[in-house]
Amino acid sequence: MNKKFLISLAPLLAIAAFAMATTAQAAPHYYANNVIVGTEPKNVTAWGTITLALTKPPALVGTTITCHNSAAGQIKNPAGVGGGPGEGNTELFATYKCESEKNCLLGETTMVKAERLPSTLPPATQGPGWPSVLTEEVVGTIRAETTNIEVDIDCVKAGKVEKETKFDIGPGEKGQRPKAVKGTSALHPGFLEFGVGSGELEVVGSGNTVSGKTEGEVKVLGYEEQELINSKSP
Repeated sequence: MNKKFLISLAPLLAIAAFAMATTAQAAPHYYANNVIVGTEPKNVTAWGTITLALTKPPALVGTTITCHNSAAGQIKNPAGVGGGPGEGNTELFATYKCESEKNCLLGETTMVKAERLPSTLPPATQGPGWPSVLTEEVVGTIRAETTNIEVDIDCVKAGKVEKETKFDIGPGEKGQRPKAVKGTSALHPGFLEFGVGSGELEVVGSGNTVSGKTEGEVKVLGYEEQELINSKSP
């Protein structure tokens, strides 16, 4: 190859290498009213409707559990601009007006709760609530990934639990990871979209023979001033 051509090409290669390195280091962050959230946790609130639809075995396809829900917690960017990905903690999660198809019997009430599983991390590093972290495995698609949670679904009649089913995602596994969708205002807030790529929950002890996918949307706003909450890569 011509030596002069190699010399002229070198600066372009250096620029390309720098750009690739910068892209690789970029991590998604949380923003409130289009201003990056700092290291101090910001309180947020969330609400929406989520459905758990069983996907296997085939005999259970068509079984669904749907709940309205509300949640509260904090978000932060642990190292500010140029640092690691945004993090969150869900400290409160409540469900209401739950309904099910092909799960609870007629006359039974569907009740759903979620709780945090024990963590292998030292207590001092765990923090409150369920931990979550922003990820961007596919450029342009940011997800809020949560692990170490268990979902209990009860069928209750006259105050007695007639049937109990536990779902989890387990430590170290790919967690629930809804997609972050940008909002434009407090009237049209950003939301987390559960759908394709959001992960599945499996019945505890089933060896992944019984599992389901989550579907729905959960809107998110700042708690104190109803700030618009979005996430993006720098």
